[in-house]
Amino acid sequence: MKTLFTLSLISLFVYHSGLAQQYKTNQAFGQVDMADLTLTSCSFEKDANAMVLLDKGEMTTNVDSVVVNYHMRIKIFNSAGNDAANIRLPYYSRNNLQQITQVEAQTINLEDNHVVYTKVEPSQIYTETIDKYRKAIVFAFPKVKPGCIIEYKYKSKRLGLVNPPAWYFQESLPVRYSELTGWMSKTTRYKIISRGNQPFATDTLEQSDNNKEVSKKVWAKANIPSFTGESFVSSSTANAQCIMFQLNSFEWDTEYKIQNGWHKIAFDLGFDDNFGVELSFRLSH
Repeated sequence: MKTLFTLSLISLFVYHSGLAQQYKTNQAFGQVDMADLTLTSCSFEKDANAMVLLDKGEMTTNVDSVVVNYHMRIKIFNSAGNDAANIRLPYYSRNNLQQITQVEAQTINLEDNHVVYTKVEPSQIYTETIDKYRKAIVFAFPKVKPGCIIEYKYKSKRLGLVNPPAWYFQESLPVRYSELTGWMSKTTRYKIISRGNQPFATDTLEQSDNNKEVSKKVWAKANIPSFTGESFVSSSTANAQCIMFQLNSFEWDTEYKIQNGWHKIAFDLGFDDNFGVELSFRLSH
């Protein structure tokens, strides 16, 4: 039995090593290779104007917060793909329940066989107010031209006992590799809902070596076609390939189960400022 377990671990390591080499999954921010800089088209969607080379997230959950570190890398093939260089990151800002920090971004060009990095300066990163609940981090990449690579990273922190954000493997651009690593505290338990019929390249669960109260879960997909809208189909966020998290229970001295269902939706709507509270106010006046 022990031998079988050891062989399984070796096979898993070899498989992940193969993925890392094929899709360059372990490249740090700013680390690019010549093959990607000279790439001229997406191998599985030839007419794409741009593609996501790498979309990685690392999530940590606990009873008082959910933290996700994001890293996105995009290849621009032609001038029609330049729109991908305009970034907008909306978030729930009311009562500072969510914050986006540590934003870094840069454009990477190959000029005369030299790799040239152009940073997005902090003064070029803006905060836009959407409404009383939401804001957005907004910026545009400089020196964008066909052949360049753009990449950015940031940290998102949501306070309170909340559902982690959904992870979308599928985007408006084709995606070469998308991966979410979740460090899941045993004090919070989630129902995980997977949407999309494309198989996972990785779907593993491991025990943390340093902390037995935390488990490590990795989900990944590769070569995901772009999401294209169709008639009578709602937004991409309602249909794109993704995984979603629904809090089932948490521990705080004792275990508490979360009641989900239509009665929970009715309760939340009843106390929503723009629905139940507003309706009660109007009926009483």
